[in-house]
Amino acid sequence: MEPLIPNYYYHIYNRINGSDTLFNEPKNYTFFMDRFKKYILPPVNKNPFSKV
Repeated sequence: MEPLIPNYYYHIYNRINGSDTLFNEPKNYTFFMDRFKKYILPPVNKNPFSKV
């Protein structure tokens, strides 16, 4: 994975089909957040998620 470059804009999102649930189990959310914190948050100056 290429590192994010400071002072650039990125559109990062998760997508589901129809009314499917994005995170079916708590462990799915935990897995995503662990990766998000490892790969995304270090170069980002604020957290875009309101529930984090």
